[in-house]
Amino acid sequence: LCRLPLLWAEKGDVVLTSDVAVDPTFVPAPWGWNKSVRNRFLRLGVNPALMPSEQQLETWRNYASRSWAVDYCSVLYSRGKLDGFVPNHVSSLHSQTDCETWLSKYGSVPFIVKAEYSSSGRGNRVFNVQQLTINSHLSTLNHNTPVVIDTFYDKELDFAMEFEVTRPQVHYLGLSVFKTS
Repeated sequence: LCRLPLLWAEKGDVVLTSDVAVDPTFVPAPWGWNKSVRNRFLRLGVNPALMPSEQQLETWRNYASRSWAVDYCSVLYSRGKLDGFVPNHVSSLHSQTDCETWLSKYGSVPFIVKAEYSSSGRGNRVFNVQQLTINSHLSTLNHNTPVVIDTFYDKELDFAMEFEVTRPQVHYLGLSVFKTS
């Protein structure tokens, strides 16, 4: 079924499959970039100059991390830029000691532990202070990968704002609204 997208492709579109050569003038525009996507395009013969460099990808990966978001939000809170938002006790934990310190301060309410890079709820675990098995879920700390811990809010609906960035503009695409469980 690798050629199925040809059914809805428009004139000028390019459909990549494992059995069709790539036009060398093709400018790739995947949903998201990472080293794996870049390497796949390289193997298909796409000119490296048409793609983000490995250094750019590493910078983007850093911006996509939960730890970066924690640090950035703490700066915004400290400058009063998030007035009106519910303050929380979100932290990036880099060690078991960080975990124990956070739990001693804020562990009396339900909290959620999130993997550094995850989406759609994968890598998330909800705990309360009675659940001391948190250590087993923080095994990534042993691999020098931080986790983010935050106050848990029992919500029923969530959303994400979708944007497309094309130099030099940012285009708002709409909302992705979903129920939570």
